[in-house]
Amino acid sequence: MISALSEQTGIPFRMWGQEIAASGETEPAKAVAASVDWFANSGMLPERDGSAGLYENIHSVTAALSRDRRPDCHAHAALFFHLYGKYSGDEYGEKVSRNLMEYLFANGYQETSPESPSYGFFKWYDFPAEQPDQMFTDDNAWVCFVLLYLYRKTGVEEYGRRGLMTAQALLATQNPDTGLRPNVLTGSQLAAIGRERASRELPPSMNPHFESIAHAAFIQAYLVTGERDYLDTALKGALYLLAHDRELRFMYSRTSGLNRLVLPLGFLAKHDRTGEIAAGLERITAYLLSHKHAAGGIQEADNPDPNRFGKEDAGVFLFNGEGIADQLYTNNFLLMNSWEAWKATGDKKYAELYRSLSEFMCRIQIRSSDQRFNGGWMRAYDMDRDEYFGNNGDTGWGPYCIESGWTSAIASAGLLLGLMNESLFD
Repeated sequence: MISALSEQTGIPFRMWGQEIAASGETEPAKAVAASVDWFANSGMLPERDGSAGLYENIHSVTAALSRDRRPDCHAHAALFFHLYGKYSGDEYGEKVSRNLMEYLFANGYQETSPESPSYGFFKWYDFPAEQPDQMFTDDNAWVCFVLLYLYRKTGVEEYGRRGLMTAQALLATQNPDTGLRPNVLTGSQLAAIGRERASRELPPSMNPHFESIAHAAFIQAYLVTGERDYLDTALKGALYLLAHDRELRFMYSRTSGLNRLVLPLGFLAKHDRTGEIAAGLERITAYLLSHKHAAGGIQEADNPDPNRFGKEDAGVFLFNGEGIADQLYTNNFLLMNSWEAWKATGDKKYAELYRSLSEFMCRIQIRSSDQRFNGGWMRAYDMDRDEYFGNNGDTGWGPYCIESGWTSAIASAGLLLGLMNESLFD
């Protein structure tokens, strides 16, 4: 097939030369064990105990290690290894979790100077300047979410202190009228106009990809402090998004964006007297289930801009019905999010969705003689053909990318929550 394509196009395609196959397994415990091995053996951890941090991914095109160290990926992996340590009783898990977060603290990823307008925020990656430049909402909110969850479960004071620094920074820059925020702040913006003006003057993203994890982080801050401002802001933001469905914006697909809303909605619905959040969760779930493939995963649907094909930060499909499952932005997160919806509501449809996604994710986990791939998940899976691939619409994070945090850690954490019958909000 590849040789024929080369002949037709004149492009000298080169195969990686390694067998990549879906495991066919459906047992979450085996998938979790394989994921632990992937982190240890793929090169993602420069030191196996996490003391040298975590690399971002295996590149989609070159299959090389992408050696960027990002705080959000560290947080995802710290969450996974904490859950793994608790589930298995293996001290290695908690050791890696602790070391990953300590690496961020020791290497200046968080702005800790109270005089800085970026106080409390984390850098996007190992940016050479002392202060953060681009402060993406989702990246910072994930670190905040995990730090405060870990503080509640371990009692490590530094987790609580640093997590609340970020929570306060997010809250101070959250629009007080909508409960929403821009998808990114820059150091120059905050230096020029300050936090209060930024919260009121900068337009919100209207993209659940960014907004919903901030709301989930505020829930963790509320659980730690009991302060209603955090909970009320999350409620206000979630209600605003649900009431302005036609104004929502998406990066990769409507399926990848809306599934992010699911994470905080179950918890928030229990604090919403209007009933709108519970109704919104029902609508979103019905939409996602309408795109459930017979193979068990949610297929990508409703590309917001098919003309972005071949550019960075685009979808891995063009049109509905292609049968492409995205494990970087959709099924990986929905695995965890559907579990949380089940734990919050007790509604069996969320339990069934979780079971289906769990079996699908376990089954498509990679088995390979090459340790870069063995035990990981690539981004795009063709459910019609039952093999890895999909439209390579995204030149930055293409179909063969294996993300350390966003895919492998999040998917594995979702599996562990089911194995332990626990919620991140308990």
